[in-house]
Amino acid sequence: TLAAGDPDSFRFLQQPTDFVAGNGFSPAVSAEVIDSEGNRVLSASNSVNVFWAMNGVGSYGLTSGFIPASGVLDLSTLNFTKAASYKLRLEATGLTSVNSDTFVIGHDVAAGLEWIVDPTGGWQSGKDITTLPKLRVVDQYNNAVSTGPVVTVSASVVGANSAGVLAVTGNEASGVGEIEFANLNITAIADSYVLSFSGEVNGVTFGSIATSGTIDITHGDPTQLTIITPAAGSRAGLALAQSPVLEIQ
Repeated sequence: TLAAGDPDSFRFLQQPTDFVAGNGFSPAVSAEVIDSEGNRVLSASNSVNVFWAMNGVGSYGLTSGFIPASGVLDLSTLNFTKAASYKLRLEATGLTSVNSDTFVIGHDVAAGLEWIVDPTGGWQSGKDITTLPKLRVVDQYNNAVSTGPVVTVSASVVGANSAGVLAVTGNEASGVGEIEFANLNITAIADSYVLSFSGEVNGVTFGSIATSGTIDITHGDPTQLTIITPAAGSRAGLALAQSPVLEIQ
């Protein structure tokens, strides 16, 4: 019987295929150690490192210490949670490295929100805001979610000063991927506030929310005069004993 030669390189038996972040390859990735003639080397015991390049650029990760069994590498434990395109590269000391085909890791389902534009700063009570809140829908691994069911996001005022809010309008927006609040309007006593944004898909609320930085609400446009202290002690030709005090509201 003619035996295989010395280990020289690798050959993929099962190339990596696309999958959703966190779900793992199905079928599992495997490869074999081969000699210079392409024969499987059953006796190979080389410690093999698996590198992966994200979006085809450089080596971004490493899983080491894979040992072949009867010349076959079982790579079923490999998993990815960052949505991107990848290639695997198999390396071992003294052997020619081999790259896999390209595969794509897609995002998981919508599970949370992250800021694109956090609407911190000052707003005028009763006016449409000048810095539009904008959020990105993400999955449990913080990958941007660009496809899937429509996500509805609701904004509410939270914190110790929330009792000073008189009315909130335009506080719900829907979309897929990126969601912007174009008509959010808060009428409130001039003070500092914080907004909380929560999302839901098909009636199921996300476990995580996005909280804004501090928002300072200033007074709105003047609409009326209110007497704070009435006039008193009036006599013809004499100054008032108590001058009136008015407040612009």
